[in-house]
Amino acid sequence: DLESAISNGELDTHFQPKIDIATGRVVGVEALARWNHPVKGMIRPDAFISLAEEQGLIGALTDAVCDKALEYAGQLKVMELDLNVAINLSVDSLTDLSWPEKVSATLQQYDLEPSSISFEITESRLMEHVSVALDILSRLSLKRFNLSIDDFGTGYSSMEQFQRIQFSEFKIDLAYVHGAAREASAEAILESCVLLAKKLDMKVVAEGVENQEDWDLVAQVGFDQGDLTGLAMAVQAAVLMAQGRVEESLAAIDQLEIIRPTCDVTYGLEGSLRRYLGQWEKAVDLLDVAMSLTGINKPWYPTVKACSLFIGGRVERAASIAEEVLDYQPNNLEALLILAAAQVEMGLER
Repeated sequence: DLESAISNGELDTHFQPKIDIATGRVVGVEALARWNHPVKGMIRPDAFISLAEEQGLIGALTDAVCDKALEYAGQLKVMELDLNVAINLSVDSLTDLSWPEKVSATLQQYDLEPSSISFEITESRLMEHVSVALDILSRLSLKRFNLSIDDFGTGYSSMEQFQRIQFSEFKIDLAYVHGAAREASAEAILESCVLLAKKLDMKVVAEGVENQEDWDLVAQVGFDQGDLTGLAMAVQAAVLMAQGRVEESLAAIDQLEIIRPTCDVTYGLEGSLRRYLGQWEKAVDLLDVAMSLTGINKPWYPTVKACSLFIGGRVERAASIAEEVLDYQPNNLEALLILAAAQVEMGLER
């Protein structure tokens, strides 16, 4: 059943956003496999990845997901969206020494740089098969692909393994992130992970951020990025919009109100999408919610709000907000452009 699903193209690839915690902007996406079963509907990867490994299908599954992810990365480049695309690898698929060359050839097909792609390896599996995977991972690293340890904290990493393989980031398992704001011990673990990452000159990513409390905590302790659950629809909506598929984009955006967790970035992303659609009043409302929730300074929100107000003809208010942004971020190009346009609209000289 799974073998035919792979060969028949029944596997879908969803893309979950990775958010820069300091700015709130989407800086990358992670490719997530989903099995669109003709009878059972959408099946999550935790229900079929282990089956693929047991049946010797993990190589074919990895290739299928990798091909779709690289094609998607090529589309992002054409649309001038500078986003890193992360792809999950099973160590059971890291047995073909020619695989790095095959991936590099596919990259050239889409005119992509290796630095725009990250490969994520689950820590527990890596630790079981590190000698087998080492050669291929080293080749990927030498080709300037980014390497990430996924689900960090679920296996048995050692400093020796960090030295042997040139990883660029590790992702803290969601078991340590979800609800961490209410657990002093969990907060201490997160602080230790950040300290380790900085010492090793690696980025540290929080998996499964679902609410504002957890978002504020990972920001406070110094995480670089966060994976927001339930936001793949937002990225898909943005891509559909950039492709001119407005009706499909609108349908995806409307779904955001159903899946949105209580985190400021989700409101900010939808507000930005609504702005592009000219729904400026809805955009302003969403951005107000985002700014009320955030515990750290994000000039992106007031800048998008100013642009939305300008679109809606609230020129003086847009100029006022743009000036406020420029007070603490004088080189913010978007705010400068909004202020200049507003002043022209009001008949003033810059």
